[in-house]
Amino acid sequence: MDINYLFNAMNVGAEFYNRTTNNGEKNFLSALGFSEIEIEKANDYICGTMTLEDAPHLKEEHYPVFDCANKCGKKGKRYIHPYGHLKMLSALQPFVSGAISKTINMPNDWNIEQIKKAYYDAWTMMLKGVALYRDGCKLSQPLNSTLEEHPELKKILEEESDEDLEIETSRKIRKRVLLGKRELRLSAEQKEGQLVKMEAEMDGLSPTQEIMLNALTNSINLHLQTGTAPALIAQETLNLEGHPLIEHLREFLVVNGGDSSEINAKVVSNSNFVVNTSSSNFSSKKESNSLANNSLVNEIISSNTSGKMNCSSCGASQLRQNGTCQLCEVCGQTSGCS
Repeated sequence: MDINYLFNAMNVGAEFYNRTTNNGEKNFLSALGFSEIEIEKANDYICGTMTLEDAPHLKEEHYPVFDCANKCGKKGKRYIHPYGHLKMLSALQPFVSGAISKTINMPNDWNIEQIKKAYYDAWTMMLKGVALYRDGCKLSQPLNSTLEEHPELKKILEEESDEDLEIETSRKIRKRVLLGKRELRLSAEQKEGQLVKMEAEMDGLSPTQEIMLNALTNSINLHLQTGTAPALIAQETLNLEGHPLIEHLREFLVVNGGDSSEINAKVVSNSNFVVNTSSSNFSSKKESNSLANNSLVNEIISSNTSGKMNCSSCGASQLRQNGTCQLCEVCGQTSGCS
């Protein structure tokens, strides 16, 4: 127990606690003007030292009766030696058929060589198993430590760093589109406002179609990683007409391409895809200057100019004969017969 834990937001009131500690950045008692020595003395008097060492009317020769596996409290120095545990186990092991479940407690300052020797000595004592535990190695213990217990850590935290740490901001973008009865799921990752990776998944694809979709997204990601502007990828790579999946990929790239592309995009009726730019400057590490300075002005790509019959469900022109009907290879819709 520590006296500092008594003065929390629940006990003294959240408003007063936050105002006094600057929203938890300071120690409450220190903020009230108490010194560390005064807090420590108050803690010993009110909460106790958590040890019997130096207790009045207790003879030192009786201390071993009260010894524990580890040092007790902040001021305790005594503990049961690890070999006390091992020797106790070795006395019992001949009478037990299996291994004995008992923790071998060790102080925090024990090193690797001492631990290795403890394992070896346990073997020479004919123990069938030992579980060593070095104080301070429990998962929750670092969370319960205070800076007052480790002044060297407090000094490090208070030192001003000369390095300006750059915090990288990233966000996930997700979109779902229904193409007939099939759902197209698009996702992308933006870092510092720039598109760096995208993924596409669709239900009901054949193995061949799935491979082709993966190949397409891998190609797009390769261009993104080399610095090609998303709008430029959309213009040069995804310019297939009459395929709603490609059109949604193209729209997704341009709309979420980031501020550096200076592009505004929208999809209008009849699946016409409009891209407007003004003084576009696509910065690409691998593209030539002539290609990087190309601007896309009022480019209209229409999927209804081919004169082919389109799917009534998703609008795709990828129809094939299936018996006496037409079957859409994108969404699986038929023209009405099986």
